[in-house]
Amino acid sequence: MRRLRQPRCQFRKCPRLARYAVELEGRRYWLCDRHYRNLLKLLKEAALEAGSSSLGEIRVKLRGGRITRFERVKEEE
Repeated sequence: MRRLRQPRCQFRKCPRLARYAVELEGRRYWLCDRHYRNLLKLLKEAALEAGSSSLGEIRVKLRGGRITRFERVKEEE
């Protein structure tokens, strides 16, 4: 029987095993504990500022097909 490979974190230069799958901008990304906490921290900051937040407010910056950072999408007034 074949063993399934454990996915690696898709953050650039991160060698850790992924524990979370998050869908952002219509694409699934695998994240380790550390980078998942970074995403939650960004969402929490947005919620404290605006009263609520969602994954739709997060943009993924990629380089070479790997994540370099998450950033909030600023709403224009």
